[in-house]
Amino acid sequence: MTPLEQIPWIAALLTNPSYETSPLHDNLLPKALNTPDAIPYCILQSRVPPHSSQATSPTLEPTHELRLFASLGQDVAGHSGVLHGGVVASLLDSVMGLVLASRGQACMTASLNVRFRRPVPAPGAVVVQSWVKEERAGRWIVLGEIVDQTGKVLAGAEGMFVGVTGRPSRV
Repeated sequence: MTPLEQIPWIAALLTNPSYETSPLHDNLLPKALNTPDAIPYCILQSRVPPHSSQATSPTLEPTHELRLFASLGQDVAGHSGVLHGGVVASLLDSVMGLVLASRGQACMTASLNVRFRRPVPAPGAVVVQSWVKEERAGRWIVLGEIVDQTGKVLAGAEGMFVGVTGRPSRV
């Protein structure tokens, strides 16, 4: 059991049967930022499509919604106790891209508009949520939010992602 799973509010959310835990195949979070004092723990979940039964496969089902539970350490703070704005944007961009990759779509960020609403605590734990808002001709509008344990939105983003041909998705 990871330290994230020992946080009561996260443990409660992880047991929601509408979601399944999935492996995280992304270079930024589990590799580049995975240090004891940066982002030591992440758990990725995908919403189970309402028309299907709970999957037993260890891979992501095609979905329109993901959430990532992240433990944030002191080394990703910009100011004392507050997550660096660039890390806020990176978390949102990563999880927003993963929602498309989980559908088998290789993509790149064309634009990302981040709204910083409240300080994101670091060290601390948050949930990064993303979902597809719109799909049109090889372009997707994806929304994302970072929320705290009370469900308050700390930061939000809207991004446009474009399909990349000839490259497999990472998920």
